[in-house]
Amino acid sequence: TSGRYSKFKLAVAFAKNSGVGRIFNDLTQFTNNGGSTEAIIGIDQSVTSYQALVNLKSFAGDKLFIHKDKNPYITFHPKLYLFGNRDIEKVIIGSSNLTAGGFYLNFEANVGITLDNSRAARDFKHQVNAYWDNLLSDVNTKSAGESLLKQLLEHCHPPPHLQKLCVTLQWLPCSGRSFDRVCLW
Repeated sequence: TSGRYSKFKLAVAFAKNSGVGRIFNDLTQFTNNGGSTEAIIGIDQSVTSYQALVNLKSFAGDKLFIHKDKNPYITFHPKLYLFGNRDIEKVIIGSSNLTAGGFYLNFEANVGITLDNSRAARDFKHQVNAYWDNLLSDVNTKSAGESLLKQLLEHCHPPPHLQKLCVTLQWLPCSGRSFDRVCLW
């Protein structure tokens, strides 16, 4: 635990190792002290890195999820950070992804809300929990098990002149073969 919180949840559109690296030592200490991490990471628009997913997996374990909408015009785009113990106690909502730009370099706006036991805070906690549950149960949210992460890496066929790791990945069962092209580096 952090001394104050024992649970950390995040749902972000993008994660790069530059952002995970900025909190790596804190997450290591948090995990070593018994804290649990749960993450839902978007992999749209060629931003999320494979390294970030692997490093987050070391903290979140089987509570790491990847979101990729089958519709190319829809982007998974939340920036939600939740802290708590038995219940959510602090919520940060804003524009910061889990990237160096989101944490340190860009002009971002975030609101941190510490929740008490008032009626308004309980209602807000209920709304946040319902939103989280909806994200987890969405058909486009997949558990980032070892086999999925391995598949993301093994199906890489980038053009030699690009420094991006591109993978072809089937997300939803369908009558034909429907693949989305996703760049993770």
